[in-house]
Amino acid sequence: MSLLEKLFPKKYREPIGATRWEPLTAYSAVFRTWRGEIYEFDQVRSAIDTLARNTGKLQLTMSGTAKGKVRTKLKIRPNPYQTWYQFWYRTRTIYEMQNNAIIVPILGEYDEVVGLFPVLPSSCEVVMKKDGTEFLRYKFANNQTAAVELEKCGIITKHQYKNDVFGDANTALNGTCDLLDMNKQAIKQAISGSNSFKFMARMANFAKDEDIARERQRIKEANMKDKDGFLLLFSNLIGEPKQIDYKPYTVDEKQMALINSNIEKYFGVSTDAIKNELTGDKAAAFYEGGIEPFAVQASEVVTNMLFTSVEQSN
Repeated sequence: MSLLEKLFPKKYREPIGATRWEPLTAYSAVFRTWRGEIYEFDQVRSAIDTLARNTGKLQLTMSGTAKGKVRTKLKIRPNPYQTWYQFWYRTRTIYEMQNNAIIVPILGEYDEVVGLFPVLPSSCEVVMKKDGTEFLRYKFANNQTAAVELEKCGIITKHQYKNDVFGDANTALNGTCDLLDMNKQAIKQAISGSNSFKFMARMANFAKDEDIARERQRIKEANMKDKDGFLLLFSNLIGEPKQIDYKPYTVDEKQMALINSNIEKYFGVSTDAIKNELTGDKAAAFYEGGIEPFAVQASEVVTNMLFTSVEQSN
């Protein structure tokens, strides 16, 4: 049974190319990561991993007597593919990467919720059926799509400013990520350049371009024949040879520390937290500032997904 069949009953699936949807006019939900590369920076991944690992420790508890079967199923695991640790780890990672974490319900035979699954917002779009009902439409890797009513889904957001429903993208990190990317390229070029020799010299007594090209080739072949080691040889037609010393600019230690500090501040994670060296008041502050706000919002979202307002009040 495929993931599509596990998550969505038949009535929520649609054939490829189905056109029964139209975009919303009130808002357009667009989810993007920073050029798809932000998670590839080790500083960013370390910060997100720290938040996700600690969020994975959260335990879901349900009180009251409503939805006894749901409580029994969710007590063990959220869905057939994940443990609760894996569920919260992935949800928090998506949340930090795209400032939105969308949880879709796994529905049973009678449209009752029997599980939860976090999906990538970048694979989702919000559409509207012709009767005005809003749906969250999700695309799988095989281009199959399914849709479920938006009101049945859970949306956890941050950096919510421009959009009424969803959080904004991580464009504030563009400058920092650009610096990290350029620094990585400069280091690679420096290593590559250190393995080669480049010279410039004055060539005299040549009348034709063909003669210059022939002499360059002769010098190259003469100096590269000896594989065990070589002595650079120049004819008397070559004057004032000088080695080109390539010195690419790389970020120094102080500037790198500032860049790392920007990433840590953006995600609210200190170096001690990344190294698992927090104790005492610092550990409590990390939990209260980095884990508890997410836990509060996730608790409210999941509660609204599982229980009606009457069940919640009772």
